Amino acid sequence: WDTSAAGHVDAGETYLECAKRELLEELNLKTLLKAAIKISACEETHREHIQVYTCLTDDLVKINPEEVSEGSFYNLFKIQENISINPNQFTSSFKLLFNKILNNEIKF
Repeated sequence: WDTSAAGHVDAGETYLECAKRELLEELNLKTLLKAAIKISACEETHREHIQVYTCLTDDLVKINPEEVSEGSFYNLFKIQENISINPNQFTSSFKLLFNKILNNEIKF
């Protein structure tokens, strides 16, 4: 498992423009995004710099099968339980971000 929507910033594109594009491409959502945290390149992110955005919406999530193989909603307890049982099912960047959520470093 990985984050809900992610991608690489194109030349001339801002982090915010990229986040909006990826959210629309992958989940068919067009909503207000709030910058949450920046993470410098590290081992967990495979040496990539990351800008995380959050959003709240009542819009229907429609997964684009050409971009995303599958998706599901879980509460924080279930994610924590699944990570402890089978950590290899989650990307290292997902686990890094999830821990930051648990530590209140990322707020919604």
